[in-house]
Amino acid sequence: MSQKRKNQRAARAAKQEKQAQTVVKWIFGTFVLVALLALLYVAFM
Repeated sequence: MSQKRKNQRAARAAKQEKQAQTVVKWIFGTFVLVALLALLYVAFM
């Protein structure tokens, strides 16, 4: 396998990993937001 092809594969893997991290951040952020809203809702009931 040529070096160029190896580099392309490594770059693609890094890109996918970055996308996965972004998705995790979004899920975590949404979860925190929902938790805060729930706390506010309970506090003002």
